[in-house]
Amino acid sequence: TGETVLSVPAGAVGELPIAGLADGTYTVALRSDVPVVASAFSRIGTGAAPGDFAWSPAATGVVTLGGAAFWSDPGVTRTAHLVSTGGNSTAEVVTVIDGEPRTRKVELLADRVATVPLDGATSVSVRRITGSGELRGTIVSSGGTGPARVLSAMSLEESAVTSEVSRAFPPP
Repeated sequence: TGETVLSVPAGAVGELPIAGLADGTYTVALRSDVPVVASAFSRIGTGAAPGDFAWSPAATGVVTLGGAAFWSDPGVTRTAHLVSTGGNSTAEVVTVIDGEPRTRKVELLADRVATVPLDGATSVSVRRITGSGELRGTIVSSGGTGPARVLSAMSLEESAVTSEVSRAFPPP
């Protein structure tokens, strides 16, 4: 919806209300010349009736491989929101659907969000394969209607892809 400047003194808390948006999924991009801690609060509903809310912390950069596992539920809509901060990148996204891996490449323009549907997936892995930007991502899940609507936001975190192997010996 545009850019807004919010100056917050060191050690203080700032709040940037965003109102009047149509239903949908939005991204907040934060730029600062010093390190900051940030999160976003999302609410479904008006506050006058039951609803749901989510706190979404800022996503850290994925250095090698980011991933998440989840259950597949036909009543839940799930998407990955990916961004390449500081430069363009190409990401490889691998989802597992019905036990089969499916791979796709996603072109990411600097500081612009790309949305990847995760319909039917039970896991997702994301890695940067080209480019100079720092890869970040969030998995957004939602389901239900009206007062039963629920929302979840989970940052893509660095995933361990190796483990130490020790030798096993049978008992004497």
